[in-house]
Amino acid sequence: MKRQALKILCFVCISFSLSSCLLFGGAQRYPDGGYGYTYTDPYQTNTSSNQNTGTSSSQNTNSTDQSDSSFWDNLFWQYFGGNGNSNSGNGNNGGNYIQPNPVADNSNNSMQSQSSAFLSKLEQAVLDELNLVRRDPQNYAKQVMYTYRNSSPAANECYNELLYSTKKMGELSAEKGLYLAAKWFVDYQGPRGEVGHESQVAGYIQPWDRMNQFGTWSSGCAENISYGYNTAREIVLQLLIDDGVTNRGHRRAILNENATKVGIACGSHAKYRYLCVMDFAVAYTSGSGNASSGGSTGTPNPNPTPTVTSQTPLTMTQLEVDILAEINWVRRNPSNYAAQVMKQYRSTSAAAEECYNELLHATKKMGELSMEKGLYLAAKWFVDYQGPRGEVGHESRTAGYVLPQDRISQFGTWSGGCAENISYGCKTAREIVVQLLIDEGVADRGHRKNILNPNATKVGIAFGNHAKYGYLSVMDFAYRYTSK
Repeated sequence: MKRQALKILCFVCISFSLSSCLLFGGAQRYPDGGYGYTYTDPYQTNTSSNQNTGTSSSQNTNSTDQSDSSFWDNLFWQYFGGNGNSNSGNGNNGGNYIQPNPVADNSNNSMQSQSSAFLSKLEQAVLDELNLVRRDPQNYAKQVMYTYRNSSPAANECYNELLYSTKKMGELSAEKGLYLAAKWFVDYQGPRGEVGHESQVAGYIQPWDRMNQFGTWSSGCAENISYGYNTAREIVLQLLIDDGVTNRGHRRAILNENATKVGIACGSHAKYRYLCVMDFAVAYTSGSGNASSGGSTGTPNPNPTPTVTSQTPLTMTQLEVDILAEINWVRRNPSNYAAQVMKQYRSTSAAAEECYNELLHATKKMGELSMEKGLYLAAKWFVDYQGPRGEVGHESRTAGYVLPQDRISQFGTWSGGCAENISYGCKTAREIVVQLLIDEGVADRGHRKNILNPNATKVGIAFGNHAKYGYLSVMDFAYRYTSK
């Protein structure tokens, strides 16, 4: 029976020399215009079946006749100049945007929004700035946008829209449930350094999912996210100018006259230093969703901390035992493994054929690996860290546990060399080991080399669930190792 090639998902292979072979695709570009995301209530009867692909912020250019307020009746996901895929990395960063003066924050605000005890000083200032625009767009254009109107076509367009075509509208009031939804996502996304609107936590994946966890929204909801700014004026101007976003989704979210409630949360971002999440709703009642409005114990921690310590017992699952046995079969008799196992996969790809011939003709027999508790705990720690987050790669953001060698050193002392392999998406010992041996797409076959390194004597293997790919298996190898 013909076998399908097992391909390795993108991650970093750390070799015994601790050099890495990078498998990641193109890097994300910095979204200077932030993200604009609007979701319509699926039960509304006046929803247009068309997506908004307009090029002007002042009108909807769908083929159907809609007013600007029908913004709430459409779904928009605009990467900054991108194609609607938050991972596309092909956005246009609109580099002609002049950075606002941080000192100018709320300098013209003679009226403060009603204070909310749960908002920080910055979050309250962002709310004040939003309401400064909404209650008197013309005045905001004259007093604030005038300074930036020549910095880009988008800024000039925004200035004219506020000055000539935007009516005064009601202020937004801070809503606890929307704040908790926004804060949850700040706490989730900030440490990861990600961008976009999706999490990998069940029940909290999309913006409207998170809003419904802390209350109930109706008629319409939206989410804006600003990255890289830490003053209210910078944050709001970034989203109002909305440079590079064709339909000006962020601007339209801020200026939608039907919106009455908002939740604002600001925090640190691992890549862009700062982020600010704004969750808007036409109508919203806190506390009646799946999670309590106070963020009870029923609310999942967006960044669960692994509880593995040096006192954690070595309790291998049967699958982990099977993985070790599969690795040791390859090591003690490579030619036999080629004849009995790899022969079935040799025709699936050039890498598989290469692996088959290497094991059959060029790989000498070597000593078996023995399971070491400290290496097992290091691998298990990373399974518990990475699995719920749905991430790939070898780095964590926990001090002392960032790199594989850091984690390995937390639970013992290694010498001579150490390495880490990670498999994603496979759930049997055979699939996992064959995937790493074939090493499709990895130029130096680092995973194969780690398994077949004759100097390795110790290993730790941990298997678990992965939020994005279903399963992951982490293997930490060492030449010599003494557990704590």
